[in-house]
Amino acid sequence: MDFKHRQCEIGRICPPPHNRFPALSLNMELEYFLGWAQAIQECNTIRLLHRNSGLNIRLLVFPLIVMCLLVSGCQRHPHLQLSEVMLPCEDGVHRHYDSTGDGQPDFFTFADSSGRISRIGYDNDVDAAPDIIVNMDEIPAARCRHLVLILDGFGYDLLKRCYDSGKLRMFYPPSHIVSPYPSVTEVSMSAIFGSSPCRAVQSRYFDRKTNSMVGGVMDYMKGKNEPFAASLTYRAPQHVDGLSYLLGMPMFNSELNTVKRLFDKRKSREVIAYFVSSAAVSVRDGAAGQMECLYQLDRFVTEVLWQNRGLVKVTMFADHGLSYEKVEWLDLGKHLADRGWLLKDHINGPRDVVLSTLGVVTYACLSTRRPCALSEDLITCKGVDLVSYARKDAVEVLTRDGGRAVIRARGGRFIYEPIVGDPLLLTAILDRLETDEHGSYNSEDLLRATATHVYPAPLRRLWEAHFCRVENPPDVIVSLNDRYCSGPPSFSGMVRIATTHGSLNYRNSVTFLMSTAGTFTPVMRSCDIRKQIGRLLDNPWPMRE
Repeated sequence: MDFKHRQCEIGRICPPPHNRFPALSLNMELEYFLGWAQAIQECNTIRLLHRNSGLNIRLLVFPLIVMCLLVSGCQRHPHLQLSEVMLPCEDGVHRHYDSTGDGQPDFFTFADSSGRISRIGYDNDVDAAPDIIVNMDEIPAARCRHLVLILDGFGYDLLKRCYDSGKLRMFYPPSHIVSPYPSVTEVSMSAIFGSSPCRAVQSRYFDRKTNSMVGGVMDYMKGKNEPFAASLTYRAPQHVDGLSYLLGMPMFNSELNTVKRLFDKRKSREVIAYFVSSAAVSVRDGAAGQMECLYQLDRFVTEVLWQNRGLVKVTMFADHGLSYEKVEWLDLGKHLADRGWLLKDHINGPRDVVLSTLGVVTYACLSTRRPCALSEDLITCKGVDLVSYARKDAVEVLTRDGGRAVIRARGGRFIYEPIVGDPLLLTAILDRLETDEHGSYNSEDLLRATATHVYPAPLRRLWEAHFCRVENPPDVIVSLNDRYCSGPPSFSGMVRIATTHGSLNYRNSVTFLMSTAGTFTPVMRSCDIRKQIGRLLDNPWPMRE
């Protein structure tokens, strides 16, 4: 690609139609970062430096990122033209905005009887009163563009608290979304977009065919475990992910700016944007950081509606929840070594075990020839809440209080067989549900009955985690207490970690979906989102241009 007479474009990432998000070329990386900071206008300068000096230009990428972000100040607030004007809200006006900077309101939002913003108004004769009022509910979705905003790790309860406080009221009320287990981005997003299964729960995993650990940071950077990314219009290069964890909220604001420019520039009917920096804000700053993200999104969506005169429908959701607890690192390896297990990167003997780690999360994946014995030792570890493993065509579950149960699948329905106690705390709920002659429960009945349970929809999620969510499922999956995390301890020394995610419980598992186009089913799974958005828009989703 020749940059000689070309200005840098900002944040333009459009994957080709094949089912893998491509690794960006070096020039595209530079174009992205330098355009973001607006510090260097001609990428040819960098290209000449590389050609004349013989330096490995990749070694310069991260210093350049840091330099450019420092120059730009990371754009602490999204560059929005609207500013709110504090005036009494009379005649049904919800808020007043000034788009010209003269201190007088010229854009207005109106709330209906439920408190939702359904109309917007414009002042054309400079008298600080609306002359034109657009009823957004009367504009069919088929007449509008569609902007989809995807956040990482936002729990339903926090979003609902923000919504009830009066923010994001241009959306209809949010629905509960129960993510797959483990509650992580790769697994959840693949379910949302209906893409091919991920290679594994995370980019570093045990491959039983080669009897070795494969993947890792480089595979993550190349997006090899993100088959869903081909459906996205915008996803920052994986190189940005690590920097996001160092910078947090400034990077989120910078991504908001990038998506805004991208949406303004593109002529496509739909733009789907995934904010990787929202994960960093979640992990670094917890609930407080997430609330700040939602406040910025409220401003962002208001500006989009204003500029497009209501001719845009906005849908927003997240991939999974968050624990919202301060975590401490749990040394599962030491616990197992003390009980005679041999931690290795391959399995040859009956006491060999492989612990797959990459990020800092509230779950753990392990591989072994003796999953039952390993599970019985793991459940005695402080901080472990629940352990599951595959046994023939069923899943066995153990809990710290000595509980044990078996989960079976039968024709899309599920059977719960408590052996000792009630490890998933389901007995009282199941007593109210109907079964067939085999004692199996309807999956949708279970979902609705357990959406706010300590373990939402646990039967299907646990069974799928071991049998059909990824190509290389672990033998044993550990769900940790919210106050503990698993992963490389070195990672926690590099970035601030206030909280994280991944476990089977409600906080980690339940997130949200909402849209300005209409309402959704109150409770659903991640895999239902595609059909639900398509129904609302009366068009298959994601849209095909």
